Amino acid sequence: MNHAHCTHLPAFVDGELPLEHHEDFRAHLASCEDCGARFHDLLQADILGRLAHAKAPPTPEATGVSPAPWPLPPSEPTRRS
Repeated sequence: MNHAHCTHLPAFVDGELPLEHHEDFRAHLASCEDCGARFHDLLQADILGRLAHAKAPPTPEATGVSPAPWPLPPSEPTRRS
């Protein structure tokens, strides 16, 4: 196996590998178990990093806006005639 392609793993995961290298790199990933496993690990780390840095929606406490613009009346039991 030609592990020279292994140096392309981070660039491929980050979307920085030039398109002219994609075909050869994908062929290497399909044939090299070590690089495929490392690619999987890098991809998972990338996804977890993006999720950790994703901006969560603001909470009502942070915005000062209540979830409902008015208080909801207490529910009354239904009367049967």
